[in-house]
Amino acid sequence: YMHPIIQILLKRIFMSEDTEELNYKEIYSRWLPEKIHDIEPANYILNNSWNKPRDIVRLINSAQSSIKINETSFNQAVFDATRKKYSTDSLTEIKEEMRALYTTEDIDTIITCFTGFKTTFSVQQLRIRVADYYLGTIFEKKFNQVLQDLYRLGFLGNYLPASQTYRWQHKGDDGIILSDEWRLMIHYALQGALS
Repeated sequence: YMHPIIQILLKRIFMSEDTEELNYKEIYSRWLPEKIHDIEPANYILNNSWNKPRDIVRLINSAQSSIKINETSFNQAVFDATRKKYSTDSLTEIKEEMRALYTTEDIDTIITCFTGFKTTFSVQQLRIRVADYYLGTIFEKKFNQVLQDLYRLGFLGNYLPASQTYRWQHKGDDGIILSDEWRLMIHYALQGALS
């Protein structure tokens, strides 16, 4: 609950309450469940964000539309209901960032390639998908560059199954790894929109 991003969420809750003392631990315990899908709430929230304040604002806005009037906390049902809207809003933001690099048609092609595809996959599996369905597109012509851009934007990360290690640009891991040992992984927050 002491992570700066989590404190933004807790301070926002505090501002909406009619209490006089800001106690992060108490607010955290009162408003968040013990676990969300067997993960501690702060870790769940951070894993589903890019560790930026705007992610928490997007999460809060999504939660506000999902929480029912009689609920007094963010329980697992609220997070489950919020997931799709938060994911769709996050994907929209990533697409906006992609506009600096690609045309609208290229962006649609790239996003469509990942829609309905696996969430974790090898470079070879992605190459086969591109060869089967996206010949002649930006994805085929600039395969490595597209992957590097998607990693830098936070759309993709790396996962090493042998050690269960994750790599993300927003966590300070520069440069995507394209090898047989490492897998590519769609960011958790985008998986709901691309399912």
